[in-house]
Amino acid sequence: MKDLATRFGDIGRLRPAFGVAAAVGAGFASGRGWWIPALLATAAAAGLFWRAIRRERRRARRESRPATGAASLRPAPGRDPAEAFAAATRLFDEAPRAMLLVDSEGGVAYANLAARTLLERDPAGRPLTASLRDPALHEALAAAFPRAEIDIARHGPAARLIQAWVRPVPVGAASPPPPAPRLKALVVMEDVTAARREAEIRTEFVANVSHELKTPLAAIQGLAETLQGSAREDPEAQARFLRLIAAQTGRMTRLVEDLLSLRRIETDEHVPPRGVEDLGAILDEALSVVRPLAEERGIRIEADDFSGFPPIYGDRDQLAQLFVNLLDNAVKYGGKPGGPPVRLKALGLREGTPRLVGAAIQDRGPGFEDHERARLTERFYRVSAASSKAKGGTGLGLAIVKHIVNRHRGALEIDGAPGKGARFAVWLPMAPAGAAGAAGAALGAEARSGA
Repeated sequence: MKDLATRFGDIGRLRPAFGVAAAVGAGFASGRGWWIPALLATAAAAGLFWRAIRRERRRARRESRPATGAASLRPAPGRDPAEAFAAATRLFDEAPRAMLLVDSEGGVAYANLAARTLLERDPAGRPLTASLRDPALHEALAAAFPRAEIDIARHGPAARLIQAWVRPVPVGAASPPPPAPRLKALVVMEDVTAARREAEIRTEFVANVSHELKTPLAAIQGLAETLQGSAREDPEAQARFLRLIAAQTGRMTRLVEDLLSLRRIETDEHVPPRGVEDLGAILDEALSVVRPLAEERGIRIEADDFSGFPPIYGDRDQLAQLFVNLLDNAVKYGGKPGGPPVRLKALGLREGTPRLVGAAIQDRGPGFEDHERARLTERFYRVSAASSKAKGGTGLGLAIVKHIVNRHRGALEIDGAPGKGARFAVWLPMAPAGAAGAAGAALGAEARSGA
């Protein structure tokens, strides 16, 4: 059969010559007056020439077409398999989406740069289950011809949602050299956490605002109607109602500001900060904000010395907001004029997790019940709703603290008991010892260049 195919291929290459012969025959027949044979020979010559031209055009297009898709993975004949596989996958590192090549035994044969960044490790050479434990994904890869679109949820302090596309690797594609198993599937992934979370936050924001603003808006409306009616000629009542309107307006302003702040923090929660900061300086900044309020209420704040603390990875503004919220809560709800002080304590390294350093805020206020502990960081949860609203609380302070700690890949510990106060410990990731100096030098150089 091969010889026959070769023979017909050779005949195909002679088609132009047959066309020339047919044209010569047409001329000979017309010279002899044989018109019908001449016309037939002319038609045959034209057909042969036209088919030869079309064949050459098709061949030229095939030769000029670039290799795409699976063809780019096919090795050149005679090339070393390891070198061919490395060359075929090198281009994948430039792809903006994460890509994994999975072999027939469920191992990761290759992960591009985007995949290593997304998974925060290089999964190559390990089973896929070590990096992604999703039943739907592994079920799709177990099929003879894997093809699926899957949403993969990664749980933990910074939860992520990954959209994945599974496609089969075609036969003949470059593979790692033996004894490695053959390639089976290409997994393309994209982190859609921010987009999905943004949609959820927008919905929650509208629902929360509409619910929480009902009470102050109703109060302002009632007070305004009273000022227009029975209190129109009563200066004392007017002054009292205007103070109440100002208080309700301030409450709404704080509520909207806290909701916007929480939305910004949640949007960036999956991206840990890389700045290097001095925890002592951040705590001094937070104390300078809260101390005037504490002095006004006759409450003392005692703070340990944090000057010898190691540098930490963090977002300075968010960490300042975190400690202001905790100190403000301790002063408002846990402090008593002339009573025990609010303590800001240095904790040092966390036992069992030496890369975390901590600080704790301790008060001697009313505390809370055991069953309330888990709910303290929920939005709008208040141990005492009346006390919280009377003191200007929005119910969002500890929710903001929780999400800032999550973004920093830290830990939040809450302890307390009825009548014995509350303790909030914040643990944050420690930066290398020389990182603070390098960051300071970089900032200094930037300031000098700006000057």
